Amino acid sequence: MNNLNIKGFINEMSYDLTMQELEAAVIDYQDVIIDYFVHNTYNYKVRKEFNEVCEIIRGKRFMNTISYLINSDDSRIKFDMAFVLYTATHHIEDKELAHEAFMLGYNLREAELGMNITGHKETDIVILMSSVKTVRDYVVTPFFRTKEVENILENLPEVLYKAYNKYPISSINENVMSAILTKAIPDLQLEEVISASCKSCLDKNMNNEFKPYASRIQSFIYKACGVVDENKIEKALTAACNSIVKFNDRTGRKETLIDKYLNFKLLESVIKSNDPSIHVLIKRAYKVLDKFKNNNPKFKHLF
Repeated sequence: MNNLNIKGFINEMSYDLTMQELEAAVIDYQDVIIDYFVHNTYNYKVRKEFNEVCEIIRGKRFMNTISYLINSDDSRIKFDMAFVLYTATHHIEDKELAHEAFMLGYNLREAELGMNITGHKETDIVILMSSVKTVRDYVVTPFFRTKEVENILENLPEVLYKAYNKYPISSINENVMSAILTKAIPDLQLEEVISASCKSCLDKNMNNEFKPYASRIQSFIYKACGVVDENKIEKALTAACNSIVKFNDRTGRKETLIDKYLNFKLLESVIKSNDPSIHVLIKRAYKVLDKFKNNNPKFKHLF
């Protein structure tokens, strides 16, 4: 076996290995692979090498091997390989392979968390699906954790629709949303959700059936702004707004909060409707966000 580093893994997988040797390579290198994905999924300086590793992960030999190990309930497989499988395949054109990788990750999370997390089947399914997109056993940076929330929010309206369409939409309340996010990402704080919601886009072409579920997510985020300490919100918003400004400067784009989950204009329109049923936390959220906007004129154009 070569030195246990990512180049050793790349080199090892270049050989014509037997099935037994492939199994040994997957087991021996999985910590190296997970660590590499934790540190390089969003590191564009090593994009060429990262893409090469992803090609190996989604290659037939690796996929067949890890599929065999997971489906055999091999206890040596690390649960965070779920994130590796998802990250290497979720964006590819081969949707059948992407689905296979996701379901292998789902099986790993089910083995880790079980199927009775909250006592509500549909909520537990959503938690397991969400946790495939996260890293649970490694200490990660605040930036990475924000990205994990973004990954979950990306298609959460569709996932919620498929899990909850037989229930009244009001059943997706703050407790359900909090359980989904905090069970998927250990020790997640609401201010981290707020920061991520500033950068998580709402699909303009979203299926109409999914839109009410996106609205439930937005309601949860607004109410979170009404609960979290104002100083923590200011810190989260500052980090998110700085990130958007840097992204716009680097790409020439003109992203704002208008097409994100934390859409201030939408919140403002709700408040100005003077609907007596508006929740007290929504009212507080507006005051906090409006104060931030006025106290930070350099970010005002994002609102």
